[in-house]
Amino acid sequence: MESLVTILASKVLFLNWMDILNPNSGGSELYAFELAKRLSRDGYDATYLTSSFKGSKPNEELNGVRIIRIGSIVTLYIKSFFWLKDHREEYDVIIEVINRPPS
Repeated sequence: MESLVTILASKVLFLNWMDILNPNSGGSELYAFELAKRLSRDGYDATYLTSSFKGSKPNEELNGVRIIRIGSIVTLYIKSFFWLKDHREEYDVIIEVINRPPS
């Protein structure tokens, strides 16, 4: 039986306030990135839209997942709203990861 992602999508965008390279990331970021990594491994185009942190690159690829960093933890969701206005049509599915409010 095909998964819902298989039926609906080939390009998946994950929106999460941190990625696994962020020194403050935790289990939720690891879990979401693992999903993105496995989708990429299975032939999907997986992108991770997230915040930047000190010393981070604005764009990079990790385990087949494209990482795009915009704004800070505080401004990510405002900046992602405008980013998505320009890029929404590029993705079949957007998965927003919500785990806790910024502290």
